[in-house]
Amino acid sequence: MPFEAFIRSQPNPNEPVGTIISVNFNRAGVIYLGSSAHATSKLANHRSMEYLNLEYPTLWAFTLIPGIMKTDLIDPSYELYGKDKAGHTGALALYLASTRGDYLKGSLTSINWDIEEMEAHKEEIKNDLLKTTWIPFFLLALEMAFND
Repeated sequence: MPFEAFIRSQPNPNEPVGTIISVNFNRAGVIYLGSSAHATSKLANHRSMEYLNLEYPTLWAFTLIPGIMKTDLIDPSYELYGKDKAGHTGALALYLASTRGDYLKGSLTSINWDIEEMEAHKEEIKNDLLKTTWIPFFLLALEMAFND
């Protein structure tokens, strides 16, 4: 993982502390022609945040979707959607790094989501009830066979 040097630099690498916020892009969850390499790398990056959260519970790791900001670098086809502000991204980053954001550890969070609504569902989010995942059928079948 690209964060190994940071983890090894900690006084106790087995229990690293600090906050890692990966700024990502919403294409990670969308499949469309011509985006395979970019979207796959974004999805892998988010998955690494989930693993950091799982393997190092003392570390705070998040994926942040910054929205679309109208800057000099924006693709002209996205200008219409460039309504987000850089300050919103900074505000969400501060929220995630604060104790108020602890229930979102390992999550992918967008600046376009309502913080108060997320806080209203804090327990569901904390218990992974809102995560999308899959169950590998082969491993499930193997486990069931060994338990019989």
